[in-house]
Amino acid sequence: NIIKNANKLVENTIAEIKEKQADKEVTKQLRQNLHQELVKNTVPKEKPKPVQVIVGGEIVVGDWVKFTDSETTGQVLEINRNELVLAIGDLRSNVKKNRVQKISNKEAKKVIQSSAGSFAGRMNDAVSGFRAELDLRGKRTEDALFEVEKYLDKAIMLGFPSIKLIHGKGDGILRKMIREYLRKYSQVNRMEDEHADRGGDGITYVYLN
Repeated sequence: NIIKNANKLVENTIAEIKEKQADKEVTKQLRQNLHQELVKNTVPKEKPKPVQVIVGGEIVVGDWVKFTDSETTGQVLEINRNELVLAIGDLRSNVKKNRVQKISNKEAKKVIQSSAGSFAGRMNDAVSGFRAELDLRGKRTEDALFEVEKYLDKAIMLGFPSIKLIHGKGDGILRKMIREYLRKYSQVNRMEDEHADRGGDGITYVYLN
């Protein structure tokens, strides 16, 4: 079961980060390892359709590339010296330039469109059960924080840019405790209330690094 395997990999990686009390760099490496494992575990066993057109020239943002040791393809989002940030399906992955080859954009799109078992398609299935919002209304503070911890860890590992926490207004204690708890995460960039017409301070948007 692809979804079960992907979720298990995410949970194991989260556990390893917590056990090692990993800093930002170690966490980044573990996320990269997770993405590589997800590639191996979600690509179907039938022989993939090879990308035939490998092109030369400098890799720039927007180019399509393939891994040298597999047929997995991704699009370049960022370039940081010898490291690329790739979009592979719904995931972002940091890889070294020497691990990929530039391919024809036209050919890459053909392969992605024609391959029902592509990595992008498989990962869409794997993360389809994860919603970018969590309803905590009516929960005790202790239970709510436990849910937030599990949910946030998974959102970070899956590379979601933001999440929405619905805690309600009430006396404001749950909102306050959740925000205090979130401040301990270095991956949390900022928090803000929903627009007043759509729930105001009863909802917190959390933006992740």
